[in-house]
Amino acid sequence: MNLSFSEEDFMDGCSSQDGSIIGQETSSRRSRKLSGSRAWERASETGHGEGGYDVILMTDTPHSVSSLKKLYALIKKCLRPPYGVLYLATKRNYVGFSNGARQLRSLVDEEGIFGAHLVKEMTDRDVWKFFLK
Repeated sequence: MNLSFSEEDFMDGCSSQDGSIIGQETSSRRSRKLSGSRAWERASETGHGEGGYDVILMTDTPHSVSSLKKLYALIKKCLRPPYGVLYLATKRNYVGFSNGARQLRSLVDEEGIFGAHLVKEMTDRDVWKFFLK
């Protein structure tokens, strides 16, 4: 099952029965959710290092190293400094593949921009937290 929501879907969920918008008071911050190609497109529109997200949630990583490096570059570009965090929940073992979270951790450790630690270890899944140093 693949679920995807647009900003319009989010705003529909925030409106009251009379059509007025709930929760949009004087705050300039609001939730945004992007997935798949929309995330790539939006990231290319912003300048490098501007960051735009306080929290990024991921449930999987690519299995190829080249794709994982592209994903890591996108994460660096999209995570808002100085307090942005990424939570990654992955299966511990895929048949024929190594753990993507541990591969991402290796990239993170090489560069030194992010810190990472295992938040929760379950029988078949791990939850990792990656954060800007």
